[in-house]
Amino acid sequence: MKKYQLCKNQNWYFFKWILTGDIEDTYPFRQASAQLHLIIQFPVLYTSGKVEDHVLKRQAEYIYSLQKNLQSPHVAAVHILCEKDKDPIFIKAQNLEQDWKLDFIILGRRMHYKDAFEFASKHLIQKNVMVMNSDCYVHRGFEKLDESILSRKTMYALTRHESEENIRLCDATDLCGPKSKFQGSHDGFLFRLLTPVSPWLLDKIDYRPNIGGIEQVLIFNFRKYGGFKIKNPCKILHIVHHHCSGVRNETERVFQGQRIDDYLDVAQHRKLVLAEFSGL
Repeated sequence: MKKYQLCKNQNWYFFKWILTGDIEDTYPFRQASAQLHLIIQFPVLYTSGKVEDHVLKRQAEYIYSLQKNLQSPHVAAVHILCEKDKDPIFIKAQNLEQDWKLDFIILGRRMHYKDAFEFASKHLIQKNVMVMNSDCYVHRGFEKLDESILSRKTMYALTRHESEENIRLCDATDLCGPKSKFQGSHDGFLFRLLTPVSPWLLDKIDYRPNIGGIEQVLIFNFRKYGGFKIKNPCKILHIVHHHCSGVRNETERVFQGQRIDDYLDVAQHRKLVLAEFSGL
């Protein structure tokens, strides 16, 4: 198990990783066959001053997830669309292993899905790309990824797994476990663009990733207007959710007082908004 100690260096905070007890599995660096380019926005929750314990824990979860992604042999690069221009300084101060995989882009505001898919359209054509929540990490099964399937306009809307530790310590629900039933949750969108996403379609997904129902909005628009086949092989391709701190901003989960798929009137199109468990 890994614990974190908050330290300060030249007015910037960083986490010192302390290993206690059993060390969690790590990846020796070796390049896997199908390489992933991750697009995320890494939340920097503070830069100075007094730090509350729950904020410390939440920041540690983001750092842990980023480190796991950098260590994954399946990840070629992590492209971080930064909310603030000082965010790269904080992230570099963590001295993460394999940090040469990091690519910083100063966005200057909160990331919307439009920003992520627009970046992929401009810079990652014919690459395996996953837009993923920043408290998730690539785990296992990605050696089975078939680029030829993705190249045929297939997009994977992956439901997350939970670590055994999170299930034990904070009663987290594994949404894609052996006995799980599909609940409509998708934390990672994996695709391979051969041509850029149209500006018209990008405007349809110009919303933050943490709004309730946004996954259904993406699935609906990419399926109906983008011509993508949307699948969910989460029992084959595992991404893991790391959130035990309990820190959530529920006010940001709604759009105009409701789920965004209801607000945009796409929730009623059930066949177009669902991506149930599937094979590759």
